[in-house]
Amino acid sequence: MNAAIITSDQLSPEEAIAFVSLPETGGISVFIGTVRNKNNKKRVEELHYQAYDEMVIPQMEKSILEARQKWDLGKVLVAHRKGDLQIGDVAIIVACSSIHRKESIEASTWLVDQLKATLPIWKKEIYEDGSEWLNPNP
Repeated sequence: MNAAIITSDQLSPEEAIAFVSLPETGGISVFIGTVRNKNNKKRVEELHYQAYDEMVIPQMEKSILEARQKWDLGKVLVAHRKGDLQIGDVAIIVACSSIHRKESIEASTWLVDQLKATLPIWKKEIYEDGSEWLNPNP
């Protein structure tokens, strides 16, 4: 009923939607975070995500369980990329299904915020004139 994924492979929104789809759920909410080309008034060329793999999946699973305690959900998928990503690449997908839309919308929004605050994943932005770690150093 849940999927927690950390991978260097491309993420597929279509596969995420297919995973969370159930005949008894009428609401599916999907957040897709992509790599943008600007941040803090600088032109971003690419990103590098570094993850503490052994801790990422357990933290994702913990957050999914917390979401399930707050909302009546069908299936939940949380997936995050690691490694080098180019502009436009999908970096994160959070997908939730529920009987009605409200639960899936609220749960997916909460999960995105929770994951950004708790996952041991660090982001390095590569600019035209250098690079910078945006999260605490790995």
